[in-house]
Amino acid sequence: LKEKIVGLRSHIEALEGAGLDEVIQQKVREVELANDKLQHHEREVTVLSLLLTTLRSAETEAKERYLSPVLKRVHPYLQLLFPGAEITIDENLHIVGVVRENGYIESFEHLSMGTQEQIAVLIRLAFAEMLVEQGHPATVVLDDALVFSDDRRMDHMFDVLNIVGQQVQIIVFTCREQLFEGIGGRQLSLKTASGEELVSA
Repeated sequence: LKEKIVGLRSHIEALEGAGLDEVIQQKVREVELANDKLQHHEREVTVLSLLLTTLRSAETEAKERYLSPVLKRVHPYLQLLFPGAEITIDENLHIVGVVRENGYIESFEHLSMGTQEQIAVLIRLAFAEMLVEQGHPATVVLDDALVFSDDRRMDHMFDVLNIVGQQVQIIVFTCREQLFEGIGGRQLSLKTASGEELVSA
């Protein structure tokens, strides 16, 4: 054991001569630098997290300010078709889903074709009303819309079209003339012209 201790002491002395203290000091300095970098990155993370939170809050506020008038305007029409329901729209003005009366959120893509069609028409009508109120001309063109609607929903949609039609020009193209007889308004139809009339035109 004594010989082993002497050998280890000699080895330690040799390492000290090779600059062991300097190596330890260098490692201590590296740890200090690493801690400085860590604190810098932690501060940066805190700043970026605060920035992200602020931007998200501003985005939500801007979205609500911009979209709330649309949602508010479409609300009474929506209640005629889907009592107790609300719709959600994303920042790109895409309809995301419908919140049912019981709080259940249903994705817009999972709704029936008729329901999707009716909600899309209501949104267009709401935007048109907003434009008219702001002094801009607006016309809503429905090209064979509401083809998937059942009779009850169709009657409600006709009510909505008549209400909105008092302020907004609505043009409905359809090949189902009999179905749209109850919508009111001025009905126009296309007729085949003679060859002479086509030439003169």
